[in-house]
Amino acid sequence: MSTSPSAVADGILGGRYRLGPVIGRGGMALVHRATDLQLGREVAVKLFRSDVAVAVDPRRIQAEIRMLASVNHPGLVVLHDASAGDDTEPPFLVMELVEGEDLGRLLPVLSPAELASVAAQVAAALAHVHERGIMHRDVKPANILVIGRGSAIRAKLADLGIARLIDGTRMTATGTLLGTAAYLSPEQVLGEHPGPASDVYALGLLVLEGLTGEHPFPGTRAESLAARTSRPPRLPAGLSPGDAALLAGITARNPGERLSAASAEAGFRAWSSPGPFRTSPVLAETEAAPAPTLVLSEGGATAPLAAPIAEEPEGAHDAQAGTPPRRVRRGLMAAGAAVALVAAVGGGLLLARPPEQPAPSPAPSYPVVEGQLGEHLEQLQESVVPE
Repeated sequence: MSTSPSAVADGILGGRYRLGPVIGRGGMALVHRATDLQLGREVAVKLFRSDVAVAVDPRRIQAEIRMLASVNHPGLVVLHDASAGDDTEPPFLVMELVEGEDLGRLLPVLSPAELASVAAQVAAALAHVHERGIMHRDVKPANILVIGRGSAIRAKLADLGIARLIDGTRMTATGTLLGTAAYLSPEQVLGEHPGPASDVYALGLLVLEGLTGEHPFPGTRAESLAARTSRPPRLPAGLSPGDAALLAGITARNPGERLSAASAEAGFRAWSSPGPFRTSPVLAETEAAPAPTLVLSEGGATAPLAAPIAEEPEGAHDAQAGTPPRRVRRGLMAAGAAVALVAAVGGGLLLARPPEQPAPSPAPSYPVVEGQLGEHLEQLQESVVPE
């Protein structure tokens, strides 16, 4: 089963949607611009990949479609129609066509006030679905569509419930994490069940990225995921006390300590920090702790997952996690605290700490000698004992 238009009879899906060009690509599906031949309107059709179609029980798709169709909010992309697929067609969703850009393209150019407005609208949409027991599970810039700029800027959250469609299937049986690595919450990294607080955390990370131009947890994917299990993100300088408390509240490491989506919306609507912002300095090399060890747990056995992380060449960059230049990475890698990332295979999780370093031996002491000879001996001892 293919997801290309040529695999659909006459390029028409479901007997009414004529597929046009691809306007979006994701890990599970292609999004086509399409025409609804019955209503004469332009729509967006998300056509799932063949392996996703095989993995997902059609009954589960139908149940999810009914759930998504019951949700209606101005901050959500509207779902018009859907199909669980059959032997001739893959599963697909028919959605409102939003003539805007995804936030990932606009994040570097939005003003703090525009970003706060977008965040408030997304938080309002999340509050709406959270009240109904629904989580998004993949809040990220690519899933937020933005229309307009300035005071007229509008945002819509897309792909609600798509991650749920493959949860519990063979696609996650191998330890695959649902969601985009750069915006996963600590509890998702540790393999725990995501909740509403996970969506709020992801929103906080993307706002911090938009304010500073850098991902809050830079480094390789492993370093970035490990760091968020041991500490909250560092807040940038330049925030008002209220805005700092807001960002700290939605990115708390413990999900039970995070603000709700409704509280986040209220906080972003009261945003007062004009910027500019800069990231907090990393620890100096002299303050460094030993690099964390990554381990793999499978069947009760452990083995090194990777050697200590070496410096990458100057200018190297990890597109997923936003790796900074080498001179910054040196401090970050040295500052990676004692908690290591857990690699999950078959559900096995293990935290590792670096071995304790022995304390330096104390300087030797000598008997006290009175008089001028004693003074000469003290001067000699000071000259040979290292600082």
